[in-house]
Amino acid sequence: MKIGDLVRYDAKDGKATSLPHKDEQMGIITKTGVHPRGWPECHVVWYTCANQGWWNSENLEVVSESR
Repeated sequence: MKIGDLVRYDAKDGKATSLPHKDEQMGIITKTGVHPRGWPECHVVWYTCANQGWWNSENLEVVSESR
């Protein structure tokens, strides 16, 4: 995953999220990094709700890659 990718939230780990209707959420990656505990994460601005923040990349599905 890279900056500019359009993503959908897909909770593979079964954890709760602050996203309403999580199965319908679409957003764009604005930053990438590594969590202090070692897993890759992405900062996502969600288009379909008033939310943004860092998300474990395992819980994101790329819908459309940026060029």
